Amino acid sequence: MSVDNTNEPPFAEELPQGLMAELNQVLNFDQRIDKMVLQRHFGFGATPSSSANANFSKARDHLYLNSKHIRNTCVAYRLRFLRSNVYSGTIPFEVIWSIKDKEFRLFPSKLEFYILASNSFFLNKKPKSNPLLFMKKENGTYQLICQWGHKRSVFEKLANYPFRDFKSLVLSAFIFGLLCSVLTGLLGWANGETYFKSILYKVPIFVLCAGAFSTGALIYGLVTRTEFSSDNWNKMYFKQR
Repeated sequence: MSVDNTNEPPFAEELPQGLMAELNQVLNFDQRIDKMVLQRHFGFGATPSSSANANFSKARDHLYLNSKHIRNTCVAYRLRFLRSNVYSGTIPFEVIWSIKDKEFRLFPSKLEFYILASNSFFLNKKPKSNPLLFMKKENGTYQLICQWGHKRSVFEKLANYPFRDFKSLVLSAFIFGLLCSVLTGLLGWANGETYFKSILYKVPIFVLCAGAFSTGALIYGLVTRTEFSSDNWNKMYFKQR
């Protein structure tokens, strides 16, 4: 059984030879344009996807965000906001079409595109992290062009909260210690004869649990070389994990 590896469309046998040749020229030209788009806006080694992306969605043309809003989003979800030319992974062809559409509309302006995604996405370790593509405007705002990948969950935001900044880490340790002290009271542990003694007994539990939480978080950050989101949300430097 032989397999046809040509790029000809399935209905090629029904077309006249001249028309089929013109169709192949159009397809080859479109492929060259796609490669030029990849070279202009994405990193070395970026490749177009060979299939449609079911999670792709195009944004409304009037959706604009400023740097402060983008920074807050990055800090809340531990994301990075970097130029698209630092990403060298697989690019859905729907994204390439969106970029070509913008270039056609705004020619001859030089366009700058940015990607908002997790650090692991830029390192090609988590390609399904729901990246967002932005285009920088002349007034300093950023227009959302499209997004693809899986949606972020609320649990992801809560899990990343302690590593937003130092204040978030302190607040998380305080809440964890408070929950532990309240839980011991509900379970009937460390309860004194009076209300004052019960609170007095729970203070060491609160301090111990809060300290253990903050110490564990700091050790985890040192071992994995995890920085606070407020410090690295737009850094060009990557730390391999």
